[in-house]
Amino acid sequence: MAHEHRVGTALRRLVDEGVLTEAQRDAVTAAVAAEEAAARPTAGKLLAEIAAYIGAGLLLGGLVLFLEASWGDLARASRVAILAAVAIGLALGGVALAGRASLFRTPTPTARTRLAAVLFALAAATLAGAVGAGIDDSGSDEAWVFAACAGLVVAVLGYVALPSVVGMLACAAFGVPVVGGVLGELFNLDEFWIGSGFFALGMVWFGLTRAGAVIMARSPRGSD
Repeated sequence: MAHEHRVGTALRRLVDEGVLTEAQRDAVTAAVAAEEAAARPTAGKLLAEIAAYIGAGLLLGGLVLFLEASWGDLARASRVAILAAVAIGLALGGVALAGRASLFRTPTPTARTRLAAVLFALAAATLAGAVGAGIDDSGSDEAWVFAACAGLVVAVLGYVALPSVVGMLACAAFGVPVVGGVLGELFNLDEFWIGSGFFALGMVWFGLTRAGAVIMARSPRGSD
């Protein structure tokens, strides 16, 4: 592959320049090959990851069915408390899976960090639901805006703690309705200003990308 070819070419150049000996080059090549073999997903690892996603999906599905069946009988405080507890549980589960040492840095993607990123995104959605449930019954038409704002805050925190594609998509999913809702619902601006807000959001996103603030978990192998 292209990555292995580049590594071999770089090592050969170091040997030609006298930086490395042939024996050192062979040792480096063997070490790199061993690391890549260890990082390469096996069938067992893939099945375990799939099983973890299925288990998480079944758990959340059962919770959703329970809430759907009893939602009408629950008081507003109970709804908020349940959703908030679920959100906290998801966030803590993500921290436990990723490990504290992997947070707030650019980790090598593993099954545990990928699942942790999904849990962080679900925590953002669940907390948004908790905020919405707490405000919606009060008769506020802007409940969904505040819910989206809460979800965006948690999504950004989750992405900063564990950069991932899922986290980036969660930030985008909450960012767009937040801009539209704040400008349209809270400030009652017309479509021109809402469109300008979306344009500004895109420019900010582009600027963060160019500045290197928008990052993803690094691949254990180079780009092919």
